[in-house]
Amino acid sequence: MPHSEQKIKLFISELEEAIEIEENKISLNSKLSELNWDSLAIISAISLADKFFDVVISIEKLSECKTIKDIINITYDK
Repeated sequence: MPHSEQKIKLFISELEEAIEIEENKISLNSKLSELNWDSLAIISAISLADKFFDVVISIEKLSECKTIKDIINITYDK
């Protein structure tokens, strides 16, 4: 079942805040390599995926992601 657009927007919004990116600057197509993608961002993404999508993403799976959309997509794999 697809995630609601609202949950995806909230996930992105809280991720922006966690990695100190200006609001509304991240989209589904944003490349992680162009963001402040460090260990804090990784832990934040894992925590936010659990919060909004009720799924725990492994660091291994997350390391395969290139974009925000990739992160959302792996939450469907669980």
